[in-house]
Amino acid sequence: MTIDGIDGKSAPREKPTLLAQLPLDVSLIVQQDVLGARLPVTTEHGTGHMLLPTWRGEFASPPTAPPGLENPGCHWGSWTSYSQKTGVGQAAIDVIGMQVELDEVHIEGPAEEWGKGYAAGIEPIKKSLGSWIERFQEWGTILARQTLSPLEPSLAMVERPSLNSVLTIVAGGRASWPSSGGATLRVRMSSQSALSERVADTATVRRMCELASDPTIEPPSAVALVASARRAAQRNRLRLALMELGTALEAILTTVLSPNSRMTLGPLTQLAIASGISIPADIGATFVLPRNDAVHRGLDPNRTTVVDGLVMLDGLIRQYYSAWSCDEGLDLAHRPQRQSLLIVSPPRSSTT
Repeated sequence: MTIDGIDGKSAPREKPTLLAQLPLDVSLIVQQDVLGARLPVTTEHGTGHMLLPTWRGEFASPPTAPPGLENPGCHWGSWTSYSQKTGVGQAAIDVIGMQVELDEVHIEGPAEEWGKGYAAGIEPIKKSLGSWIERFQEWGTILARQTLSPLEPSLAMVERPSLNSVLTIVAGGRASWPSSGGATLRVRMSSQSALSERVADTATVRRMCELASDPTIEPPSAVALVASARRAAQRNRLRLALMELGTALEAILTTVLSPNSRMTLGPLTQLAIASGISIPADIGATFVLPRNDAVHRGLDPNRTTVVDGLVMLDGLIRQYYSAWSCDEGLDLAHRPQRQSLLIVSPPRSSTT
């Protein structure tokens, strides 16, 4: 690497170290033992470690900055749940740290003057780290089933301002006090199901780092389709979810049974049953027919059909694409929910 000197000439120097605070678009829910981890990463400009927030051993204090990245203005995360019985908690990580030894990079300005200002010429580094974070979050949606994309958010994270309307009734020259309408607080409870977000453990986060560090790796089409279907189902877009699941099943069965075939889903499922592949014997009625109705007639399936379809596809992903499957042993993730409260004070009385 080179650093421009004051005279404009490039001179070799020792490799500088990049310290980065990288905000996530959506909080990553992790197990308590993930905090403080140092996991190897590779970026476009060098290798190093991802640094997870640490904690002080007490749940009264939120996760804090990893060593070397202390910044009073940075909120690294918060606790989402804690069991007094087991002494184990889950944390929502908002920012991750990164320490990278830079290789080929051109940084402007003498290093001797960096203590007086900003390092210039780091825009390419920022861009590549942004791409790394996008890949890291995308792999989290597959390996931990967490809704980490701001473009497809969890309903628990969506605030609807339209629910906080303010109403006033006027009659006979008098007006009622403004009322916010008493909007109902909605708490979404998720049981352990194919739609559940799972809390990421150290092995899962490590795998996310490995895959994010190699931009040439793409998930198999069936894996990507199942992940897309799950996100759609989590947002109650059941027809889209079933259409994606049908395409994923068709892709898996075609690859396993007849790679060069153009068979449609119905015949493929019958061939799969005859070949001993683990799919329900009544799949024609319980999955293929509702999927065809969704595709060709625009009909919405019921939720059970979609959830059962996800369970079936998750099993096939574990069987044929195990390196890309979510660990079914991961606990249910406890994601904080968001809802605004609007409190309208009554007007001051003219007699008081």
